[in-house]
Amino acid sequence: CVETIGFPPPESREETRKASGYINLFGFTPQQEREMQELELRATDTMFVVLAEVHLDKPLVLDKLRTMFKGYSQVTPFPIFV
Repeated sequence: CVETIGFPPPESREETRKASGYINLFGFTPQQEREMQELELRATDTMFVVLAEVHLDKPLVLDKLRTMFKGYSQVTPFPIFV
């Protein structure tokens, strides 16, 4: 029985890069990375919804997904589902 769900503390891009030894995690060129940073700064109203272990072979899961998508259909701008 799950009683609590926690999140890791937020960290800046620079903290993550230092911790990872400046590994190029996504394969961007330096120019592409700068462009992505600019896009991120402008996208202040963007929402990502991350789903994991979604068992599409279960009818109850599909029903719950419909409910979730219906709820998010009212949100502006519409979120990006991952």
